[in-house]
Amino acid sequence: MQYSQEKMGYSSCKVFNLIDLSTDKIKYVHNGAENSDDHATIDLQIYGDTSHVPHNFLGKHRFLLHANITAVNDPPILQIPQNKILRLIEGIPKNINNDLLTIFDPDSPPHVLIYTVLPTTDPIASYGRFELNGKYTLTFSQADVNAGKVTYIFNNTMADSTSYQIQLQVSDGIETSEAVFLPISVHPLEIRLANNTGLIMIHKSLAYISPTNLSIGTNAIEENIDIKYEIMKPPQYVHETGVQLLHFTILSPLS
Repeated sequence: MQYSQEKMGYSSCKVFNLIDLSTDKIKYVHNGAENSDDHATIDLQIYGDTSHVPHNFLGKHRFLLHANITAVNDPPILQIPQNKILRLIEGIPKNINNDLLTIFDPDSPPHVLIYTVLPTTDPIASYGRFELNGKYTLTFSQADVNAGKVTYIFNNTMADSTSYQIQLQVSDGIETSEAVFLPISVHPLEIRLANNTGLIMIHKSLAYISPTNLSIGTNAIEENIDIKYEIMKPPQYVHETGVQLLHFTILSPLS
């Protein structure tokens, strides 16, 4: 409950009188919480002469003042952290999580909050795309983002790094947010030989090739990628098992 002597600059109050009510100096201000009803417990104190006021009216009376609140739909707000950039390596899908994309909408559950990728005239941006469960999409929900189902990939090979922006809008099915720019920075994949120690072994023995012996490092800092090794010339003195190994793959977390 709020009170103002001049009907402006209201401040919180706990005590008021009948004259305040009759002159519109008391008001209830809802705080925006997602509830449909509220109430205040009020003690009414009546003073007077029994010759003017019935005796049973005098004294203190307690009652509830109810407030019924009609819900108003809050428009969704797409929140991308300031100075946040989506950094990715060409050809490698980047998982999109709620640290990057979050919608503020207190009256809508995540599954009804839908992102839409707006058209672009930037030819570089046309090589990038969102994927939902590995399939190209222009729409996805906040629930999909929260569940880790959304990725972004840049399908082109470049000699140098490049940057561009894409526009996103979100909707709760009733209202649509303003378009927000998501900056994207794409870098060519860099591969370097991290370990190549060779094998030291006893005559007629077996030795496993581990990442300690042979491994590749990349600039895909936050991604694990499969590195495929092709055997261009097999060793001369390897034991023949009847199965010819032409290539093998190692998951490389090195950077």
